[in-house]
Amino acid sequence: MGGGRLSPPGGAGRCRNTQNVRRFLTRECGETFRFNRSFMAWIKSGAPRNMGEVADE
Repeated sequence: MGGGRLSPPGGAGRCRNTQNVRRFLTRECGETFRFNRSFMAWIKSGAPRNMGEVADE
């Protein structure tokens, strides 16, 4: 799914809760996208290797 996906502007190697990451995830996931505690914990666990995997989840 995330094969052709680009990284958010600035090339965030590690996912951070920045405005650019929010814009990227909103663009990929839709206007209803929201961060929640369990999603943030999963991101911080190191399980996703890139932003494409984060958006796919």
